[in-house]
Amino acid sequence: MTMHHLTPRDPANADSVVVGYDHVLSTFFAKASHSSNTGPTLWVGHTKPREITSATNVIAKVKRYAHIPGGLLRALQDDHDKVDQRTQTERNAVTHWSRTGIDH
Repeated sequence: MTMHHLTPRDPANADSVVVGYDHVLSTFFAKASHSSNTGPTLWVGHTKPREITSATNVIAKVKRYAHIPGGLLRALQDDHDKVDQRTQTERNAVTHWSRTGIDH
């Protein structure tokens, strides 16, 4: 599964925000959590196949917790659309985004 780590909007609310695509379940997912909590604040797209089938929908679920940088929608769509063309390493890529784009 791909994982895109995003910059939290309010670290007091969630200090870790991740979205991605799980190619095994064929679903997008989003998780927002705070290190002081025992469970996640938000955790969607992880329980059943095709739970979230749109990159736009998964971004809508997480946008109150994270800054959504330009390029994220396209990256998530590519995670889904190009899954069969990618290597196992590419299907499990981890990307860290700043507020405005990919951190290098």
